[in-house]
Amino acid sequence: MAGFAHFLKEIAPGYLGPVMKELGFKKRSGLVWRRDSTLEVRVLNSRYPDFYAGGKFTLEFERSSNGLFRKLSGSARLGAILDDAQRESFLNQSNSVAISLDPPPQDFLDMIIFRDEYLAKFRPREKFDPEGWMRFTRAEHVHGWFALIVSVIPILVERAELLDPKVINFGDLGY
Repeated sequence: MAGFAHFLKEIAPGYLGPVMKELGFKKRSGLVWRRDSTLEVRVLNSRYPDFYAGGKFTLEFERSSNGLFRKLSGSARLGAILDDAQRESFLNQSNSVAISLDPPPQDFLDMIIFRDEYLAKFRPREKFDPEGWMRFTRAEHVHGWFALIVSVIPILVERAELLDPKVINFGDLGY
C-alpha cells in the first residue's frame, strides 16, 4: 500500500513544480506550494488505499488573509472550482482509470458487505467526484492525472484567488 503514496511523492513534483514556480509559488514540505502567505495549494492523499481499487488524491486550494493555513475557511477542493468542460475532462480521465483497474478476485469480494458500491469503483461514472478525488493504482494513472492538472492549474489558481478567506466553502462554487 505504501507504493500508492510513493507514486504521488515521486511524480507530482515533476509536473506541479515548474508550473507552480512559474505562477509565483514556493514549494513547502510534502506536496504543498505557497504564494506570498496568501494562497496555498496542497495535494491531499487519501489515508485509505485499497490494494485493488487503489489510492486516491485531490487538490485543495486555500486562501488566507493572515498567513495562517490549514483552517476550514477559505479553502476549496478541486471538484468545487472546476467548470463544466474541465469537470468533463476529469470525468473522462476518471473513467479511463476505472476501466483499467484489474477486478478483485471473488474470494476478496465474498468478504465485502457493500459489494455493489465497492464494484462501482471499477466502472465508468456519470459525474466526476464532487470533491475531486482522483483514483490511481499505477504510475501511468498518476502521470495522466497530473498532465491534466497542469493544463488547468493556472485558471484554478485564478479562481482560488477569489476565495473569501472567511467563508467555509462546500460543494460546487459555480464555475
